[in-house]
Amino acid sequence: MPRRIGFLWDKVYEERNCIYAEKVMIKNKRRRNRTAEHIKQNPETYGKALSRKLKDGTFEFHEYREAIITDSYKGKKRRLKIPCFEDQAAMQAWLNIAAPYIERRNYYYNCGSIPGAGQDRAVRALQKWLNTRKPVKYASVIDIKSFYDTCEHRLVIRGLYMIFKDRQFVGFAAKMMRAMSSDGVGLAIGYPVSHWFANVALMELDYELRRRFPDVKFVRYMDDVALAGNNKRHIRKALTYIDHYLAKSHMSLKHECQIHKIEDRGINFLSFKFNHHYTLLLKPLMYRMARKFRRAYKHLTLRLARGVISYKGILKYCNSYNFRKERVYPYVRFKKCRKLIARSEVNLCTSNI
Repeated sequence: MPRRIGFLWDKVYEERNCIYAEKVMIKNKRRRNRTAEHIKQNPETYGKALSRKLKDGTFEFHEYREAIITDSYKGKKRRLKIPCFEDQAAMQAWLNIAAPYIERRNYYYNCGSIPGAGQDRAVRALQKWLNTRKPVKYASVIDIKSFYDTCEHRLVIRGLYMIFKDRQFVGFAAKMMRAMSSDGVGLAIGYPVSHWFANVALMELDYELRRRFPDVKFVRYMDDVALAGNNKRHIRKALTYIDHYLAKSHMSLKHECQIHKIEDRGINFLSFKFNHHYTLLLKPLMYRMARKFRRAYKHLTLRLARGVISYKGILKYCNSYNFRKERVYPYVRFKKCRKLIARSEVNLCTSNI
């Protein structure tokens, strides 16, 4: 195991780090918010005040604000816990120091909410394993049930102590988790550190799967995992180990584990269907794309333009010639969308000068 990192808490409350945290935190906030505009104009004042509170040990987290949103893709209700600006800046100051070390210890094919990874890396990994001379034959896709609501804080603390040995630094992380939930269970969706804590909680599982089952390939995207291999018995053993590991932490899988031939059913993962030598879009995402392209055709706004460019990036990872021919090219012009986005960025830069 690599050496643990120490002497980090002093770097968290440095004025330079706190000022940078204020700038990062406020970067994408709405202009209509007066507090956000004031922080954006005076990041040094707020950063120095935050630095003093962290150094003196007088910083305390405030009560969060709750909001319920509907995921437009799956129609699932999600409860957000939104902290105040000062709390977000403190979390960002801690994250500025912690994130590079967490990334360094991360399993390469853990792709969820990791800078430089994301859906791109997960898709390329599955395509690589399916398109080689000796492609994998069997696969299984699993999902952890209510992962954010059932994740225990002790798992995160144990994962952080595998990376850091600074007690004050890890203690502040524990303080952040107590602000999310006082009973020691659950990570809050809406906190800027939640997805980092979620990855740390499952980091030990990634390590054990690689060590115990070296011939089972797997990709993890937060709480979704796709396993593939040529030995069905080894995949079954890996699934059993995952089930037992989660049971020790009072978590469980959403569905019963099934192992199937890729030749028969493919791999349904991240809104794609992966098969040997070709990849298709799943219908829910395909229909959603088509609706957005039609709306952009009727009235192109900045938000729609950004969505169109984002969907263009998804389409390049799958075989979608017929879909693009019928549902994309007759409705949208990607060059026009890029010009609209570039014009808005120029206007934003000039307004900030």
